[in-house]
Amino acid sequence: MKTFLRRFLYFLITPIVLGIGVIAYNIIIDPYGVIRSDMSKQRIEPNQHYLKVKHILNNPKKYDSYLFGSSRVGKIDVRNIKDDYKWYNMSYSQGVPGEHLSELKMFLENNVDIKNIWIGLEETSYLVDKQLHKSQANRKSYVNTWDPLLSYYFLKPSPEIYRQIAEANKATFFTTYDELYKSGVPIPKNVDQWIENNIETHRNLPKFKQPSWNNNEYNERIDLAIKELQEIVSICKKNEINLKLFINPIFVTTYLKQDKEEFFRFLRALSKISDFYDFSGVNKISTDPYFYYEASHYRPMIGDSIIKVLTKAVPIKGVKSFGNLVTQKNIDAVLEEKAHEIETYTGKNTIDD
Repeated sequence: MKTFLRRFLYFLITPIVLGIGVIAYNIIIDPYGVIRSDMSKQRIEPNQHYLKVKHILNNPKKYDSYLFGSSRVGKIDVRNIKDDYKWYNMSYSQGVPGEHLSELKMFLENNVDIKNIWIGLEETSYLVDKQLHKSQANRKSYVNTWDPLLSYYFLKPSPEIYRQIAEANKATFFTTYDELYKSGVPIPKNVDQWIENNIETHRNLPKFKQPSWNNNEYNERIDLAIKELQEIVSICKKNEINLKLFINPIFVTTYLKQDKEEFFRFLRALSKISDFYDFSGVNKISTDPYFYYEASHYRPMIGDSIIKVLTKAVPIKGVKSFGNLVTQKNIDAVLEEKAHEIETYTGKNTIDD
C-alpha cells in the first residue's frame, strides 16, 4: 500500500513540478516579450503583433494615425511624418490584410481614435493566410486579456530560441524595440553606419543574389485578400478615415521570384477597389543593394521617400515609376510598363533561383 501511495504521489507531483518549471522558464526567458512586455533588453524580434495591438487598446487616445504592414513597413519611421497627426507604426512580422481588418474593427469597437491609416502591401498580402499565424508564437495576435497570453506561459523550452538569444546578445548589428510603446518603430543599430563605410562590399554580398523567401510554398488567395481590403476601404469611408494603400519597394531578386501573373492580377483587382501608390518594379532603387538590408527589407532612407510621396502625392524625382499613383484608368499602362521592365532586366541579367 505504501509503495502504491509513493508511486501515486510521484505520478501526481511530477507533472506539477515540470509544469512549474516550464512556467518559470518562460517567465525568465520570455523570448517574445509577451509576459514581461519589457523591451529594454529585447534583442530577438518580439511578438510585435500581440504587443502593438495590446498597446493601442490600452492607450486608445494616444495616437490617431496608424501605419499597417509587414516587417518591411517597419522601416518607415513615422516620427519623420511632418503633419499634425499622432502616428504609430503598427507593422509586424508578415502582417497581412486580414489581420489589419481585424485590428481596425477591434480598434473601432474599443473607441480608438483613428483619423488616418496607411497600409503597405506586397506579395505576402495575397499569399499568406492569417490563420497560419495562430500557431506561430512570434506572430499570434492579441484577442483578449488572457488569449493568447496564457499560452506563452506553457511554451515548450527551445534550445534554438536560447541559441538565438545568445547570438543576438553578442551581435554587432541588431534591432532595438525601445520605441514599441512610443512610435512603434523598430530601430536598426550599427548596420547603416557599416553600410555607409563599406558600400561596395555590401552591394556584393551573396545574400542579394537570392530571393528573401520561397513564396512558391504558398497558394494564392488574391480574391480573399481583395475582399478583406474592400471591407477596409468601406469601413474607412463609413468612419471618415483617410486611407492610403501602397505597394512596397521589393528588391529585384525577390520581386522576380514571385509569380508575375499573380502579382499583376492582384494589382489589377486592387485598382478596382481603391487607388494606390506603387513603389514596386524594376528601377534603380529595387536593383541596388545599397538601399536594402537584404533581399527583403529596404532601408529607412527609402521609408522616408515613401513618406514624402504619401504626404505630398508627388513621385520621387529621378526614379521611374517609383511612387506613381495607380488608378483603374491607368492600370493597363502600369502593368504593361512593369512587364517591359522585367523583360528588359532579365534579358540583360542572370537571375539565381
